[in-house]
Amino acid sequence: MSGRRIIVGVDGSKASSAALQWALDEARDRGSDTQVHLVHVTPLEYVSALTGEAIAPRDDPAAEERGRRLLGDLARGVAADGFGDVPVTTQQLTGQIAQSLLGASQDADMLVLGSRGHGGFTGLVLGSVTLACVGYARCPVIVVPFPSRSE
Repeated sequence: MSGRRIIVGVDGSKASSAALQWALDEARDRGSDTQVHLVHVTPLEYVSALTGEAIAPRDDPAAEERGRRLLGDLARGVAADGFGDVPVTTQQLTGQIAQSLLGASQDADMLVLGSRGHGGFTGLVLGSVTLACVGYARCPVIVVPFPSRSE
């Protein structure tokens, strides 16, 4: 597909859902040649926020399957939510999350992320993955604010 591409990092969090909604609205505003590309990254290992030690095995097929299932559910939900006119593609990656998102967005028109995801420091305003992407992306990065607790 030629045209514009909006990359959205998704992890199943409320913040990534808000980022997806923002990207869909933006794609619709930009016109029919704009594609929304959903990217989920399964980390090679999880690191404890308290100890800094790896707490899960490097190869976790179940985690990759959960990512594929999330992407499928989100892609199906886009049409059900009235955005069937917006072309949506998906990609499941495994690796370091920020690096993977940066690679996926290298030739994109923009990268859209929630302000924070499922990380261990829930009090932070901006997550470490989002912060790394803002600092190193080769395209504009849109950070969608974390929804309030009342939403």
